[in-house]
Formats: sequence, structure tokens, C-alpha cells
Amino acid sequence: YYATAEGAQQPVLRVEAIYHRDHPIVIGQPPAKPTFPGRQPPMGGMAALWDALEAAGVPGVTGVWKPLGGGTRFINAIAIKQLHAGHAKMAGLVATGAGPGAYMGRITIIVDDDIDITNPAELMWALATRWDPKTQTDIIDGCWTGYIDPRVSPEQRQADDITTSRIIIYAVRPYHWKDDFPKVNAVDPAYAAEIKSKWAGKLDFLNKSGG
Repeated sequence: YYATAEGAQQPVLRVEAIYHRDHPIVIGQPPAKPTFPGRQPPMGGMAALWDALEAAGVPGVTGVWKPLGGGTRFINAIAIKQLHAGHAKMAGLVATGAGPGAYMGRITIIVDDDIDITNPAELMWALATRWDPKTQTDIIDGCWTGYIDPRVSPEQRQADDITTSRIIIYAVRPYHWKDDFPKVNAVDPAYAAEIKSKWAGKLDFLNKSGG
């Protein structure tokens, strides 16, 4: 990916020296498949998107996160405390269209404030239990992207049509019956940590199996 300007003139970088450090502090976000440890989330981009949501008047935002699998731009997850009907839709549309979320976006996920958006398992759980694909999804065509987006087709590039579609997923309790939504069945994190610590020797297999 990111080698999509065939035939065009490109800047040339001449390397005059390479320095080595024994214990480097690497905080980059290279455009690569996340198969190695140490990748840093794009904190600046998340903060900018949160600012944009608040500047647009979206209330109740409790978190903004960019899952590492989405690089710096492709996936945005936003947690909100639902305050009124249409609140999730408002947050999703603004997050998808506002500057920090618009360029090279792909997926916007809106969840309730009880979901830890930094935990991929909780994000997937919200999608599995609160999202109805037919009624809680928006698809928007013709959205802003960039030449380095691997999903822009050769025909689009030739026509200078540098756009792609977006999906907004509203993985929230439906507001009009959220109080009647089934209660969450979960073990308190502090109690779970206590049990794991107490029985660490017996439960070691859980660490190996991802439990």
C-alpha cells in the first residue's frame, strides 16, 4: 500500500547519515498491518475529533478512540451518554463529517458510555448485542479520502475521483426503549482481578487462551 502515484514526479530524500540508539523511544504510527508491538494510538487525532464533536454542539461525549487496526484515520469509536432521541445519530454524523474524522475515514462506531472503547473485545460485544444492522446503520457515499487510500480504484484515480463510502454503526441501546433493554450481565472488574490473583496458578491457562 501507499505506493499509488505511478508515473508522477515525487520528492527525493537523500540520506547522509543514520544514527543508532540502544533504547529508542518510537512513537510513530507507520502505515502498516499491526503485526508488531509498540504501536502508539494517534492521541492528537483523537483529541481533535473530540474537540470537533464538542464544537459542533454534540453533548455527552465520554470518549473518542481510534482502534490500532484502523491506523490513524480509518476507524473512529465514540462513546456517549445518551441524553435525547437522535443523540447517537447526531454524534455519528458529526464524527464522520467533521474535519478530523472526515479525511480518509471508513468506519464510525457509536457506543454507550458503559463500553470501554479502548478494549476491542468490548467494542465487538457492543456490536454483537446492541447493533441491529438494518435499523442502526448509515452508509454515506462520496466522502473525502486521499490518494494513499488503498481502496480507491484505478478507475477513480484516473478520473480524479478520490472518494469512498462511509459506514456509521450505532451500537447503542435504542433510546426510546433503552430503559427496557436487557441488563448487562458482567463480573465486576475489581472482583475478577481478585479472583485471578487468588487462583493465578490454577487459571494460568486463561492467559494462554486469551481468557
